[in-house]
Amino acid sequence: MLNALYDPQIVQSYHNEYLRLINFYMNTKRPSSFVRYYNIDIGASIYDDKLEATYDLYHVSSLKFNVYDFTPTYYLAPVVNAAASVQDLRGQSMDATSSVVVYTIESPRIHDLIMFYGPVQSGEIFRVTGLRTAVNAVHSDPNVRWFELELEYAPIHQAQIQELELLNHYVYDMTDEKYISYLDYQAFVDKLNKLETILNSLAKYYDPYYDLYQINQLAPVEVNEIMIFFKKQFANKYKRILEKFQLPYGYLDQMNFTQIYDNVNSLPYTIGNYDYKVLNLATKSIESYTWSITHKTSENVADEMFLLSYQLLKEAFNWPSL
Repeated sequence: MLNALYDPQIVQSYHNEYLRLINFYMNTKRPSSFVRYYNIDIGASIYDDKLEATYDLYHVSSLKFNVYDFTPTYYLAPVVNAAASVQDLRGQSMDATSSVVVYTIESPRIHDLIMFYGPVQSGEIFRVTGLRTAVNAVHSDPNVRWFELELEYAPIHQAQIQELELLNHYVYDMTDEKYISYLDYQAFVDKLNKLETILNSLAKYYDPYYDLYQINQLAPVEVNEIMIFFKKQFANKYKRILEKFQLPYGYLDQMNFTQIYDNVNSLPYTIGNYDYKVLNLATKSIESYTWSITHKTSENVADEMFLLSYQLLKEAFNWPSL
């Protein structure tokens, strides 16, 4: 039975749950825009022990940056411009200050650079001049790394930004809520385009009355079950990016919510196998259907559905190709 002796543990569990929920819902309420963030790699940049300085000016020091595209921001203060004499720029200019809250950059640093995407066309580049964070949250488990960064104009222009030494290029993948490499992001986008092409072809055979994929009262079992496995893969949080394609709940209803195949790996799309199945909607029985993954052309619509499902299986689940 709980008593007063459990209070420290209860308060600790409340705090732990609070921190976990902040991380879980960090992208749910994000009223601000995305930015391109240049984060100084302190390990690869030059450090001068005598000067006790890690880096000074962008044109003098050998700074190396990791670039983070599509960095989400929780809050971006209005950029306030005012005429001022800026020492490391050329004389009198329109200086500006602002602040931004980021929560996906592991370790923001003084002199990091930030650029805005469209519709902002000014080409302004900002540098970080100060930061604030809740240190107790940073050193908690789970940790919460929210930073409020103070910004001002950076002494660098658009042409010079191309001359910076870049180490790694990352892109924030909102579907997984994490950074992935630029090449992996390109591959992911290409993969989604291929999946959409296959699914658009398969969607022609979706019957909204029966809520499944069928042709002439015959619903290919493997086709419908692949769609179930596929939709479940994209059925949580921000992964719902292919929602216009239907999960065949009607098929599950016809099968009393029991699938013939336990998982993707048990599907019969292998060389030498010709035994596939179709659900006869008129008789509500499972019938055998002959097809092979070696068939490159479709003799009828059912063959085309099996071929499309095989292509979907290879693209979505890295199923071995011939």
